[in-house]
Amino acid sequence: MDYSQFKTIVLLCIFFFFCFPQAKGSRKYTVCIYNSLPVDSPKLRIHCYSKDNDLGFHVLSSYENFSWSFKFTKWFLARTVFSCHFWWGEKAQEIDVFNEEDNCVSDSQITSKTYCQWTTQEDGIYLSNEKAKGNHHWGTYTVTVSNGLPNDSPKLRVHYFSGDNDIGFHVLSPAENFSWLFKFNQWLCTRILFACHFWWGKENKAFVVFNDYDHCVMDSQMRATNYCLWTAHKDGIWLANDQGDSYRYVTW
Repeated sequence: MDYSQFKTIVLLCIFFFFCFPQAKGSRKYTVCIYNSLPVDSPKLRIHCYSKDNDLGFHVLSSYENFSWSFKFTKWFLARTVFSCHFWWGEKAQEIDVFNEEDNCVSDSQITSKTYCQWTTQEDGIYLSNEKAKGNHHWGTYTVTVSNGLPNDSPKLRVHYFSGDNDIGFHVLSPAENFSWLFKFNQWLCTRILFACHFWWGKENKAFVVFNDYDHCVMDSQMRATNYCLWTAHKDGIWLANDQGDSYRYVTW
């Protein structure tokens, strides 16, 4: 065998390795959508689909579920992806429910073998397996800025803004707060980002107060939440959520 033949064989091996399913074989996966919403609430409507398969629209009463099974295909330029659109009353959310062979979805907080269950609850949509669970909120978020400074100190001045919205300047006396609500869709090409500039006497600080749909900010040390509380204290500005997590995010 001359060098050119050997080179051709090697190139063919590389081509088949990357362009065809891996040698470990195609495992069978199951995705289940489970309605755990209150009995007296509106029914859950879902539409699940992939590029090649439309699974149709389904209406689930409380404690009903819809599931399907499939083989995962991982090609060089394509892979199996299933998405679902959820409607519950006036709330709606569209997410990928499967796009990764080991964790159900690529940004998952869990490890799944072959089973991915999505459970809808009042506070959002939960992903679970037999070991752990993560969550995905309904897309409504609240950011609150609170003045926790001493009563005899200068008032707190704050300017809130995003790329599309200037919420304006606000002056907060001690124990006062200001909040705003918004929808966040992580699947759009652009992501929502809110920043704040704080002034307290001679001190000032400017930073991002929301840019991540699970943890308020990407470098947060907190558990997943859709409530972000920023409180100004003498030693700095603290970040907290509605689950009891809090820590000092920046110093003055």
